Amino acid sequence: MRSRILILAQDVAARARLARALGAAGHAVELAESAGHARRLDRTELALAVVVPAGLEPDANELIAELRAGTNGVLLVRDAADEASLPSRVAEALKRPPALEEASPVLHFAGYRLDVAGHSLTGRTGAEIPLSAGEFALLQALAQRAGRVLSRERLLQMLAGRDADQFDRSIDMQISRLRRKIEPDPKQPSLIVTVAGSGYKFAAEVTRTAGIPATQAGAPAPVDPAPAGRDDVETGRPAPDGSPALQAVRSSRPARSRLYDALGVAAVAVCVLVVWLLWPAGPATVSRIPAVAVLPFDNLSGNPADGRLADGITEDIITDLSREREFRVIARDSTMVYKDKAIDVRQAGTELGVSHVVTGTFRREGGQIRVTVQLVDATTGTHIWSERYDRPADQVFAVQTDIADHVLNSLSFPTGNLPGSVLMAAKRKRPADLGAYELMLLGREQMDVGQTAEAQLEAKRLLEQAIALDPHFARAYATLAWNYAWRITVEPDTQTLLRGMMDAAQRANDLDPLDSNAHLALGWSLGMLGDKARSEAEFNEALRLGPNLFVNLIVYGCFAYSFDKAKEGAAGIDRAIRINPSFPAWAIPCARLGLFMDGRYEDAVKVQQRQPEAMWNTDGFAVTASSLAALGRAEEAKALAKRGTEHFPGMLTVEKFALNRQWPTAGSRVFEQFMRKADFPVCASDKDLAGIAKPVRLPECLAQ
Repeated sequence: MRSRILILAQDVAARARLARALGAAGHAVELAESAGHARRLDRTELALAVVVPAGLEPDANELIAELRAGTNGVLLVRDAADEASLPSRVAEALKRPPALEEASPVLHFAGYRLDVAGHSLTGRTGAEIPLSAGEFALLQALAQRAGRVLSRERLLQMLAGRDADQFDRSIDMQISRLRRKIEPDPKQPSLIVTVAGSGYKFAAEVTRTAGIPATQAGAPAPVDPAPAGRDDVETGRPAPDGSPALQAVRSSRPARSRLYDALGVAAVAVCVLVVWLLWPAGPATVSRIPAVAVLPFDNLSGNPADGRLADGITEDIITDLSREREFRVIARDSTMVYKDKAIDVRQAGTELGVSHVVTGTFRREGGQIRVTVQLVDATTGTHIWSERYDRPADQVFAVQTDIADHVLNSLSFPTGNLPGSVLMAAKRKRPADLGAYELMLLGREQMDVGQTAEAQLEAKRLLEQAIALDPHFARAYATLAWNYAWRITVEPDTQTLLRGMMDAAQRANDLDPLDSNAHLALGWSLGMLGDKARSEAEFNEALRLGPNLFVNLIVYGCFAYSFDKAKEGAAGIDRAIRINPSFPAWAIPCARLGLFMDGRYEDAVKVQQRQPEAMWNTDGFAVTASSLAALGRAEEAKALAKRGTEHFPGMLTVEKFALNRQWPTAGSRVFEQFMRKADFPVCASDKDLAGIAKPVRLPECLAQ
């Protein structure tokens, strides 16, 4: 059953507005900021597409045509009037039956047969030629645009949905591998030719025959954007109204005229290059988000079957890391060129344009599998982190997933080894040389220094400096939102801080609706402000975007009980601990609370015991003593409650902690019940409740 609506818009504010409008009308939405990103989404249940054409790359033309096939249609949004009428237009479009998808073509060239729907290439002898997914996509892109010159940048945007970096030679490497498989003489290519200074062109004559419908093949129907044999360059120029042209611009003038045009363009390009080289340098890209490449794992077993398992683990890790917004991950097809080769990590880092490299080995020994993984700084060649995994061989597929999840959480924000490596380098720089990403990491570290007002205000200063340097850096706003949350524990004006947290989290969501951390922060602030429905929706979106991220699972565990889903929250905590058994101290409060609210009192006590009592905050004493009381260990509970009350005078009464700490209603009831059992003081003094506008009081305390 088709149910989702795709919103494709480059402008983040437009995406957010449209998503809110359609969400309010009860529609499930999927967001994409580029045609490349939209192509990577699962479109099997897509009912409709809403497209804001302004600013989209030229490749959006072809995607729009693809979306029109097999859905209820594409709605273009060009102005405010279109936005205002969108819900009614969507309702009307959904009444129409989906269009029939076009047949996927079979392309014939130089004795080869490229079956798009069947995803196969047959050679002159009739034998199938094995191609990787990347090689097949590249060949299809070139053959469908035979006669056109496609730049490296254009091909990379089409195939990977991203722009080329300074050192990105991944397209060149894929072209080289593809030539070795289809060219009669790879050293003198005649099918895929290089056009000096411009890119590549498919020079063979291509004919097309109809294939099977794309719906039967299980893939979207590709679009035939141009007849074969045209000798023109795909310019991707926009239409006069600023939207992508629905057809590529083609020239019908004589070849000599086009040659003069090309020389003129080249002259202009040279002038621009000279000006660029001589112009005073402006500020560098300020976010400087790190990039990581996962190189093929070495198979140390010597068995080809084990080599396939090693490749599977490599691919799983790349897939998991690609979901993380904290860093950029190089595609597998670009790294497979290093398979079975002696690798200089620094050289690989330069060739791939990355700051960090993940390497590993795979070995099967009897009934066991051993996998080792290392994170290396590609600039210096220094090993930053390594881990060894020993697992039963009969659980190989579970092993792949387990290791991929563990590597993801070992590298990821906020306390992973990858941001940790960047943080260490940032500390060696002068303040004037720091970028927004580095300032964000310094601010996050300052938040963890200690629960003092001074530490949190210094973190706030660093985060605001990062935002000033890069006003569009969503992760900095999300981290600032969490800074507000930390400050709630050391500053009295809870309501103002919660509003500040929500504003920062909303800004992060507007800038990057695909950042799960931004949704997590927004869900937390909404929940603390009492908006239960929206809070749960934001938490669910965070889990959808990052289902295997430790931080998402742990933080959801804090709040699930307020949605009457304490058991689901505790299950998330269990999964988080499995994928990160050496979890950091900051996760203890959420883990113990989620387990406590699910009635797993013994587990809550065990989690808290990972931290010395001298480091406990008020929550640690309240949850642990209440858990002991629930387990019938009354004397231990009372002794712990007494120590906590002495350590935090005035903060651990039932009135102050259980009734006036902004807990959701379910949490307040549970704490009141078990804190009484643990013999915590019941009534708070007027001084303890000062600063709370309308404190909740118990009748027995009012009577005193």
